Amino acid sequence: MANFAGKLHDVYNYGALRLFLLNPRDKKSFDHFFEICFYSTVGYLRYLKAKGLTIELLDANVQKSLMDITYDILGDFLQTDNNCPFHIIFDYFKRHNITDFNSIDPNKLYDHFTILLRGFIRKTLYKNRKERFPQVANLERRINDIIKGNKFYIFKQNSESAEFVCLSINKEKLRRECQPLVLTELLGIVYSTFSNGSTNNRVDWLNNIFAELEMATEFQNFIQKYDLIRAIVYVNDDFVELDGSSFSAFPQPDTMNLRREIDEKRLKSQEHSHEIIKNYIDKGRISYQEGELFCAAVRRYLTDFAFDGQTDKIPAYFFEIFPGYSQEKYLKKYKYVFETIINTAREDFVKRLKNIL
Repeated sequence: MANFAGKLHDVYNYGALRLFLLNPRDKKSFDHFFEICFYSTVGYLRYLKAKGLTIELLDANVQKSLMDITYDILGDFLQTDNNCPFHIIFDYFKRHNITDFNSIDPNKLYDHFTILLRGFIRKTLYKNRKERFPQVANLERRINDIIKGNKFYIFKQNSESAEFVCLSINKEKLRRECQPLVLTELLGIVYSTFSNGSTNNRVDWLNNIFAELEMATEFQNFIQKYDLIRAIVYVNDDFVELDGSSFSAFPQPDTMNLRREIDEKRLKSQEHSHEIIKNYIDKGRISYQEGELFCAAVRRYLTDFAFDGQTDKIPAYFFEIFPGYSQEKYLKKYKYVFETIINTAREDFVKRLKNIL
């Protein structure tokens, strides 16, 4: 996933976010949560400024000015009232049917929080500058119109209020037993299909997203509609001119070619890692089922690394695929094999990149 705020996805932040949501009135929990908000906001503002967004600085010292703006933004973001503390945050999670903060996957919880915070930052900046981007709303409407067509099927699961999307041909053969597609993995697919697309057709883009999802058999073959639309807007926005003067829906040819080459190298490195994983399976170090999950972890790691050269700590990718395993079990049984596989994949990818960068 593209990381614009320093990628604070780590175990400390997962835990701090969860503790705050469980007990928002606890001072210690709030202090840790505010620290996450603060550094994420400063980092994201720095990214937006580098992308070309005109941010009115309040001081000649850029860092100090960004920090002052951050305090102003968080003052609104962390609003509270007597009936509901921090209602912007809790209303968001309630709208997305997320109320049991103990059982939800920590990656999904943090991904939702990141989307909420970054969306609030942008909304605040645009409101302050009295600027709007109607193209974003138009894109959302266009995607909604497409998935309402005959080729796609929209449904709800059990008592959930959230809507999901799949190909119509798959509505009777959903891979419910597979693991859900986490947002970072979805962004990787959306980004890959965007950069490899030969046309500017939104229908083709959606078709390619679901075609790639169909091949990723370790995941469910359906996506929450909200996540799908947000991911498309998010990736499309990566190529937006953020100064408010123009809106470039697709990157320039040189950028497209470079990103396509990078993605091709990533896939080659993934294939190379599969051979290494197979060797460990043949030697009895890991089972076939574990090997399949290790392949998924390599894919997630290289997808993150391909975006901007930044990743989570390696163990985080292990606990994504084995969320119920303990730290002790990881250190005793899996650490050497898993980290060797990841590091080898990274080294292979870097070596391949040297030929094009």
